[in-house]
Amino acid sequence: MTTTFKTSIQCAAILAVFAAGSLAQNFPFAGVVNSDKVNIRAGAGENYYPVIQLDRGAIVMVHENLYGWYKVTAPADSFCYVSKEFVKIDAGGQTGSIIGQSVRVRAPSPAGPDDSYKILLRLNDGDKVRVLGEAGAFYKIAPPPEARLYVKKEMIDVATPEQIAAAKNAQPATPEAPAAPVVKPEAPATPVVEKPAVPETPAVPEAPAAPEKPMKATQVAVVTPEAPAAPETPAAPEKPAVETPAAPEAPAKPETPIPAVPEQPGVVSGPHPKLTDLEARYSEMEKLPLEKQSLAALQMDYEHLSTSEDLSPEDKRLIKARVELLKNRQKLQATLAEIDAVKKQMAAADQQRADADAKKPKQYIAVGRLAASTLYTGDKLPLLYRLVDQLSGLTVAYVQPVKPDMDLTPILNQYVGVVGDKEYDPALKLNIIKAKDVDALAPTGSP
Repeated sequence: MTTTFKTSIQCAAILAVFAAGSLAQNFPFAGVVNSDKVNIRAGAGENYYPVIQLDRGAIVMVHENLYGWYKVTAPADSFCYVSKEFVKIDAGGQTGSIIGQSVRVRAPSPAGPDDSYKILLRLNDGDKVRVLGEAGAFYKIAPPPEARLYVKKEMIDVATPEQIAAAKNAQPATPEAPAAPVVKPEAPATPVVEKPAVPETPAVPEAPAAPEKPMKATQVAVVTPEAPAAPETPAAPEKPAVETPAAPEAPAKPETPIPAVPEQPGVVSGPHPKLTDLEARYSEMEKLPLEKQSLAALQMDYEHLSTSEDLSPEDKRLIKARVELLKNRQKLQATLAEIDAVKKQMAAADQQRADADAKKPKQYIAVGRLAASTLYTGDKLPLLYRLVDQLSGLTVAYVQPVKPDMDLTPILNQYVGVVGDKEYDPALKLNIIKAKDVDALAPTGSP
């Protein structure tokens, strides 16, 4: 929804409120800014930072009068901050949904989101927001309808129908339709045409093994007569007895080449002694956490050993692999150190913000002398305390403790500041402050 369209809707709503009431200040009512460059602030007081400036003739919806400050609907041209971690952006990128409960919506400070401490309202899981932009860890969103800002009472007059109509006519007669997000149509995906599978060539059956050639008859004839010839020779049984002990000496012959292979000069057989020591150190180092491993020193020792001339090829390959591994581990070690440093910086920044928030003064919704009520004593009617104006002696509001164990008796008749939420109770017909905290500001009788 564009700002122009939203402003037109607001003007229409103001006209409806004006038509239902009169020029009397029955809240809510339509107000008109009577000066130029009027500051609309985050809270009811000069100590609150300005959020936006309005010029003469601007129309605002006034909801309440807080001790000389009007509470007004946040203008359409303003914005709010909400943390990115609590917003899920929708597909179009122009809207989002709140993730979580009681998510804070902040009034923007001219100094930036880090100094935007004033919380206007809280949103809950699933609430929709319109995203206007980004600012660091925050999204800029259009003010929710419940967002309220503050302006000095004397800067606002009750708007006449003519002034409301003039403000409405200042906008284009036909409200602009919200710009639809430009979505480029995706090119149709090129269909994947699968090539027909090439049929596998059937395996050529192995040629059957050639049948053994039948033994020639002549060969058979030769063997046949020799078989009976053996017993005719008396020395035949003695020959196998003599040849049998010679059989075990045959496998001893392959052992003769082993001593015959000459060793290369200067090469140590087996792992190099220094490499064995380095490998032992490497194994002990791996038992330590990565951040405590002395990787650079061990890498230098491996590289120094790689220059030795009495290394075997296996030793050289192992040393090269160890050096590469140690280099990669040092990169990982440095990355982890950077991550740890960033975590420490973030923790320090969070602590600084927490300390700064702790030093900020409390935001009292009202101040005055706390007095007991003779009517609302807690017997038949609720227990309420009166907040009395120091100068006029009139009751400006009734204070109702939120916590059951909050005892305000010790600070009765003292000048106090009240922290809480102010609302109108239609049953009691009273302005009641739901007090979360009440602080004694000065002794009795002090201004």
